[in-house]
Amino acid sequence: MIIQTILTTHSPLLLQPDLPGTIKRITKKDSVSEVQIFDSSHIDRFRGKIPSDIYRLLNENVSEMLFADKVVLVEGKSDIPYIRTYWSQTRDAPFPLPIISFDGKDKIKPIKLARAFGIDTFVIFDMDNGKNPNQEMLSLLDIDIKDVTSNEIFVRDTDFAWPKTIEERINAEMQNFDQSKVKKEPLKIAERLIDAMQKGDKSPSMEKLLYHL
Repeated sequence: MIIQTILTTHSPLLLQPDLPGTIKRITKKDSVSEVQIFDSSHIDRFRGKIPSDIYRLLNENVSEMLFADKVVLVEGKSDIPYIRTYWSQTRDAPFPLPIISFDGKDKIKPIKLARAFGIDTFVIFDMDNGKNPNQEMLSLLDIDIKDVTSNEIFVRDTDFAWPKTIEERINAEMQNFDQSKVKKEPLKIAERLIDAMQKGDKSPSMEKLLYHL
């Protein structure tokens, strides 16, 4: 009897991370294959198995993370349409990198997950004017809190911090951006951003961000 098994890249069975040493990522560079074994030292210490949130992240984001040399990690899902839309309108091309939301400063596991697989990251986050900074994330990114508590954008080759939020900068720099009833709806954000840009608006802060990406 022949048993046929089909496993897709979006299947929740793509990885079974209970045994982290069995997870390997194979890449090819200059015709040479390299094998990267999942390095659990980047994840909080655990007993016997990976915590449930890491298990969930592996299955939710694996298809985007594992098939990329570099990923962009953003603090909120609403950041994604701002970045993708502004890029496509100014570069006449789709955004070239996967963007993954880590849904709030307390959920920094995707950063650790990417590092465990040796994947380059560019992290975008909000500083909310220095109120209640996430010390764990700043420590993970090797950022001194004194560098990100001003009203200026903090930017390096690997990360970018908005003084408050991306929405605050867009509203301040693009007069024709209609923020009414936008909330965090991706389609509305894209539509309003395109409309403002067609009317001649530009965001120096967004240009700075995209330059470093």
